[in-house]
Amino acid sequence: MCSIRTWVFENKDGEVPERPVCRCDDCYSLIGHAERDLRGAMDTNDFMTVDRVFTEIKDANTDIDVQLFDHAAVLHLKLEKELDIKNFIGSLAHVDNYKTIRKSVKVLEKKHEDAEKLGVIIDPILIQQINEC
Repeated sequence: MCSIRTWVFENKDGEVPERPVCRCDDCYSLIGHAERDLRGAMDTNDFMTVDRVFTEIKDANTDIDVQLFDHAAVLHLKLEKELDIKNFIGSLAHVDNYKTIRKSVKVLEKKHEDAEKLGVIIDPILIQQINEC
């Protein structure tokens, strides 16, 4: 059985890899495949794709790069909140009742505030859609 020695980041804020690791070829290949899949999913900027790959990696407890994992977690949360807001806006296509409109405005503002409290940076186009709605 062959093995590969490499250096990895100890934490998400590291600037240089500081922890030595030794992995078998199969493990190294599995981690590399998971990281490539995650980067590809992140490039799509689609919640369902990112969610599927990110969840698979978390469930399998694959030891991917901590910085990549952190970036994926942030993007996952951002896309989840944006999708929630978009779905809510879509449900408001036609509302006749003034009280329902006012309540919907408050709910939408609350969703936006909650996302910002979590540190999610909402896309400016979505903020414009929120304001238009």
